[in-house]
Amino acid sequence: MKRKIQIRRGALADRPTFSSGEFGLDTDTGSEAVYIGTPAGNKLVSNASLRTLGGLTATTDNFIVSVASAWASRTPAQVKNTLAIPQILVGMATSQTFASGSTTYFAPFCPVTGNTGVYRYYFRSAGVLSNLNVWGLGNATISDVTWTVMQGSGSGTSSATTLTKTLDPSGSFQTGADTTHTVSIAADDWIEVRMVVEAAGFAYSTPGWSVEFVKTY
Repeated sequence: MKRKIQIRRGALADRPTFSSGEFGLDTDTGSEAVYIGTPAGNKLVSNASLRTLGGLTATTDNFIVSVASAWASRTPAQVKNTLAIPQILVGMATSQTFASGSTTYFAPFCPVTGNTGVYRYYFRSAGVLSNLNVWGLGNATISDVTWTVMQGSGSGTSSATTLTKTLDPSGSFQTGADTTHTVSIAADDWIEVRMVVEAAGFAYSTPGWSVEFVKTY
């Protein structure tokens, strides 16, 4: 005659301290778990999380991460996309002064400035631009200096995006930022950053800007 062996079982709330070597089963629906008693108290043997981990396939270079409160295997590209690590693009003209009424274009990591389309920064991957930061020094008569990220593709001209910031740097060094807007970038798109100095002024110097780019994997 066959014999059936059962271990202690019951609701989690009623789980006792098991004797050393004794097994126990939590029977709560969705929270089923097996414990074993040890001299140091009950120790977990199996639950839903461990069973999920045990069912994952070992894949070279993959990470085991929590996704939507469940364990999952993710590629390095997926992890990078989740972490959204930004690349910081910077443009500066520390030794130049810009006259009132002037319009100037910058490109990231380019120490010189020029007219539109002269200096461009191309993106080889799709992603998102955000967090435009700007700074500069104006004299006492400068009212407004407006920075705008311009976007283009191929050999076409650029168009203004929603990433823009206006400073009023009258007689002082000031900074500002557009942390509200974002711009979607497609592979092979390019940008330049336009700086417009108000006509009713004298000069604007030591300008600079930065913007964050998060690649889409």
